[in-house]
Formats: sequence, C-alpha cells, structure tokens
Amino acid sequence: MANTQPGGAIVAANAGRFTDEIYTVSIQYPDNSTSSQEFERDHVLLVIEDAVNAGVGKVAGLKKFHENDGILEPGIGHYPHEFRNDEKFEFKLYRLTDGPLYEYPIKRISGTRSYFGPSEGTLPMETGAYRVVYTLNAQGNMGYLQGLIGHKDSSSFVMCSQFHARWDGTRILSKTGEYTKPGLSFSKAANWE
Repeated sequence: MANTQPGGAIVAANAGRFTDEIYTVSIQYPDNSTSSQEFERDHVLLVIEDAVNAGVGKVAGLKKFHENDGILEPGIGHYPHEFRNDEKFEFKLYRLTDGPLYEYPIKRISGTRSYFGPSEGTLPMETGAYRVVYTLNAQGNMGYLQGLIGHKDSSSFVMCSQFHARWDGTRILSKTGEYTKPGLSFSKAANWE
C-alpha cells in the first residue's frame, strides 16, 4: 500500500459522518475480560478506499484452517463482501435505500496500521477480528462509512458503540430511554437528573 492518508474524495464524501478521530471496538470474552482496539478515522477511511478500489469479492482472505480427509486446508473468504447483519445492528446513519452493507478487514498490529490486501505469498492474508462496514454510491466507486465491528473466533460480531443508532456520545440508550451498560441499567430520570 503506497498511500498513508485517504484521498480527498473519500474524505469529502464522508464529511460530517462520524467525526470522532478515534473509534473503539470492544470484545467481551466468556471470562468477562475485554479486549479493545482503537482505529483512527484516517485509517478507517483509507481502508474503505482500498476496499472500493479492490472491488467486491476480489481479495482472498484466510479465515481459518479446517481438516479435510486428514489434511489441513485453508478456509478462504473473499472480500469485500456483503455484510448480512445477522446480529440486527442498528447503524446510526444506515438506511435501506443506501443499498447493501459491505465488510472489509481492518487491521492493527503492534499499535501500527497494517493493511489487508492481496497476498504475495502462497496463502491469503489473515483477516483478523475487525471489519469496517460501509455502503457504496450508485456508481460503486465511493464508500460511505457505516460502522466498525469485531468478533472473537467464529462468534457473532459486536459493534463499535459510536456507530449505534442510540449512541448519545457517551453510551447507548435503551429503546425506553434508559442508559445501558453491560449488566447494568440506569434510569435517566432516577440517576442522571
């Protein structure tokens, strides 16, 4: 990857969309420990730009190995591809009229930006745990940021709170207007006024 900053067109197209400079995806494990990963806005937009330029389904990604008649074979996925949203995430700015959602791996290794893309080796790149979710314009040549997601192993995805439809800048509101936190619920009237 030659570019280290997103191009002016994608920055302009996403102006005013989720203007935080840092986005955090937190994954909770069965032992209640949490792993959080931060991504800078420029990194996210650059990854969307790369995904759009790659074209839907044009980049092979190593998902996991599986055994076939005693031989370990790589499981291959192709990216970007449609994100089915099986988890029924409520993306803040997404509307059905925006068209399908797409996902593309976003990586960060040892605190530095790392990019997913075509592999020069014999195996495709590892996809990692995190994805950027975006939509395309009608011409298919511009991506619009919709969210960041992550997962552990083959489990369901979790969504970066900052992209949730009920995110108020500090937390996600429940559908009834209460503040929520995993395992806790606070009534706004009783606890915050």
